[in-house]
Amino acid sequence: MKAFLQILVVLSTALLMTACQSGPPPPPTVEAPMQKIVLDKWVQVRLCIDGSNTIDGKLINSRLCAQTQKYELFGGPVIKLAGQHGYVGSPSPQEAIKGFSATDDGITYTLKCEQLPKVSAEAGDSFHCAFDGNNLPLIRADITYP
Repeated sequence: MKAFLQILVVLSTALLMTACQSGPPPPPTVEAPMQKIVLDKWVQVRLCIDGSNTIDGKLINSRLCAQTQKYELFGGPVIKLAGQHGYVGSPSPQEAIKGFSATDDGITYTLKCEQLPKVSAEAGDSFHCAFDGNNLPLIRADITYP
């Protein structure tokens, strides 16, 4: 429920920002800034980052949340994705390595991750992830799990 409310707030903000924009949206970008997410606890920790790009003449907002547990009491790490109109999917990092794709409101969202080498024996698993909409970059993130 909390995740739903957070996504609802993001979408409401995105809609308000879109409605208040003056003039056309900015041109599409071909690169997204790299951001880092480091999760250091296994107990339902979640960190989110937002991104956007102009797709088909519209400013599209998105969100990527890395979470240590898929469910309250069990489950492995998960990456929760939201597009312009809300929830898109929740693949695990291993599923994202194979590639994840979902279509919502005419936009094909894709998440592709690659596992990064461990920096030490005690280090958690790290992934370099690219979240795109219609093959345009929305979010780039390096995610480290405990």
